Amino acid sequence: MLVAAVAVLAFAIQSVAWPLWAGRDAQTYLIYYLEMGSSDPVFPLLMVFRPPLTPLFFGSTLELGGPVLTEVLMGALYVLSILATYCIGAFWSRRLGLAAALVLAAYPSYGALYHNVSSDGLFAFGFV
Repeated sequence: MLVAAVAVLAFAIQSVAWPLWAGRDAQTYLIYYLEMGSSDPVFPLLMVFRPPLTPLFFGSTLELGGPVLTEVLMGALYVLSILATYCIGAFWSRRLGLAAALVLAAYPSYGALYHNVSSDGLFAFGFV
């Protein structure tokens, strides 16, 4: 419970400093999402070189709830990744799990991954 509270607090503080912004390939992901149902896409090579998970995730969340829903979902992924780090470390000892989770929550670059529209945050979540 402490780990989740610290992760939520860290993400909330980071959200004030870094609101959701377009990441390095956000435009290509959103174009990909808009052209998914098209029988004759304008940019067909986007669908050849990009996997569909990121365009589906960000396109649907931005369409359904805008940047607020997207920020909330990315926050949930951030908190879950911190909790997963705790669980992985707690496999060896609870102190190790707590230390790993707190260090990761305090590391600003890891939190920055979850504040942009790119595959980086989704990959980091999947990696954990």
